[in-house]
Amino acid sequence: MKTIKEVARQQYEDMIESGFRKRTHERMDDKSSVVCLALIHTEVSEAVEEIRSGKIEGPGMAFELADIVLRTFDLAEGLNIDIEEAILVKMEMNRGRKRKHGKLF
Repeated sequence: MKTIKEVARQQYEDMIESGFRKRTHERMDDKSSVVCLALIHTEVSEAVEEIRSGKIEGPGMAFELADIVLRTFDLAEGLNIDIEEAILVKMEMNRGRKRKHGKLF
């Protein structure tokens, strides 16, 4: 089984191969980062539409969630962020927080 880090790298490579990204060893520039964030937002909106259409249990919702994760992995790789490490650290941080992080919801 691949690690999260390996999957993130594969997604980034796939984006290069499909022409969505230029091969570079440099960090993604600000414009590209904003475009990637906008595309993540678009995928979130598409997931919301699946819920609004009553399709939360269908394959569409699963694919929209997968798109959110894959686009996030692409952005992380483009910014040279170790997303696997960030996820693990953040999960540990969240375990130490108050219930609902002290908020109502």
